[in-house]
Amino acid sequence: MIYFKIIFNVIQANIFKFSFFLAFSFLAIIGFEKREDILKEYMLFSSELPQMSFVTDELGKSVEIKNKLMILPGVKSVRVEKSNQLQEKLKNLFKDEGFQEIINESDIKYVKYTLTYESMITDKSIKLIKSFIIKILPEKDVVFSSVKGVKNKGENQKVKKSKFMIFYTTFGLLCLLIVFLHHGIMLELKRFSYLYQRFQRKKYVTIKASLLLSSMCIFTFIVLSYSLASSLMIVPTVALGAFLVSMTFLLNFKEHEWK
Repeated sequence: MIYFKIIFNVIQANIFKFSFFLAFSFLAIIGFEKREDILKEYMLFSSELPQMSFVTDELGKSVEIKNKLMILPGVKSVRVEKSNQLQEKLKNLFKDEGFQEIINESDIKYVKYTLTYESMITDKSIKLIKSFIIKILPEKDVVFSSVKGVKNKGENQKVKKSKFMIFYTTFGLLCLLIVFLHHGIMLELKRFSYLYQRFQRKKYVTIKASLLLSSMCIFTFIVLSYSLASSLMIVPTVALGAFLVSMTFLLNFKEHEWK
């Protein structure tokens, strides 16, 4: 078919432009589909996450307690320090010989847990986590530290708004770049199609070749998304397909004139 030949000639003449178009389009599909994960996991304005510690005299269930804490909503990580580690920390903290002697003679039988929270955790969630800790450690001594690094509601809203602004501004610029690359490819395709349409007396060559190229691109995105992310990413893929088809007709209202 002459349409495949036209597409091959266009891609061959614009290999870098076409490669960037495919790469940026696929990046836009992934970015839109995974936007919640990107906003939550990667767009962190501060490396310091909220933390809280507690100590308990429950010595034999540290692994079990850690596993229970790790699955709680809002908990990012849990660090456990046993009695011997705490004793070494105290020795490093107090260098005086008198204190060193007291520490060596004392019997420290506590385990310390340090919980690192998600950046957007609320005071209510922290209170619920404290209640859960007390519940899983009945009749045990539990002493909590103060919580560090928690943002108030206003600060959380401000951070959330800033994340959205940065993400969608970047996404918008990426879409504009995709439009620019697609427009350049379509102009080249019109030039190649003009020659076939002019000399082989075929109608609507440009539109047919453009629709075929759009279909090939969409099929490539579907294969890539399923093979790399195990998901079809239907909404952004359909949106991109609708864009490609609409641009095909918009750019072909006026017939190409050879210059």
